Amino acid sequence: MIQNTIDSLEYTIKSCESLFNKEEMIKGNLIALQNELKEKENYLQFLKGAKEKYTLVVNELYEESIVALKDTLNTALKYIIFDKNYSINIILEDKKGSKSLSFLLIDEDNGFEVDLKDGVGQGVRTIISFVLKTYYLLNQNSKVLFLDEKYSALSSHYIPRFYEFMKKFCDENDFIIVMISHIDSQIEYADKIYYLNDGVITEENNLTKNTDNSTI
Repeated sequence: MIQNTIDSLEYTIKSCESLFNKEEMIKGNLIALQNELKEKENYLQFLKGAKEKYTLVVNELYEESIVALKDTLNTALKYIIFDKNYSINIILEDKKGSKSLSFLLIDEDNGFEVDLKDGVGQGVRTIISFVLKTYYLLNQNSKVLFLDEKYSALSSHYIPRFYEFMKKFCDENDFIIVMISHIDSQIEYADKIYYLNDGVITEENNLTKNTDNSTI
């Protein structure tokens, strides 16, 4: 029994000595872990700084894009609705990391503004819808817009200027508009005309136009 006790004590002593022998290795591992932790902390700070810079760049790009869009919308409104003094204000909102735009129509003569969602006439909506669609397509590197029976809600008072603006937009941006329509008055603004009768398609060039960049 005495021998068993001695053997047990020797085993315990050797176990303790083994732990002490591992002390340097454990210290080395601890230093390595501390260094790794420091590197992770530095990387985390770098990521936080990069996120802030990225956010600033994105916001700046948004602002620049909004300015360009606002200029285009205001140019369209003032040219087409020539007998009104309308302009557009665009508000950029950031809700939980998701950006959204609000559009306000401003009547500069009468001194009031209204959200586009609240009772703005179809004529104004038509103009703004056209600009937004084409602006989006251009930013997606697409230069063709297909329209089916569109713009019939626009007052005849503004139709000539609307199509003149559309034509100028196509010329300046190398853009193509393909429109399906039963309204004869729209035909005169096309560069190329295609008639569909009983399944037969015939083409007619509009000789009053000098360019073929847009199509109705």
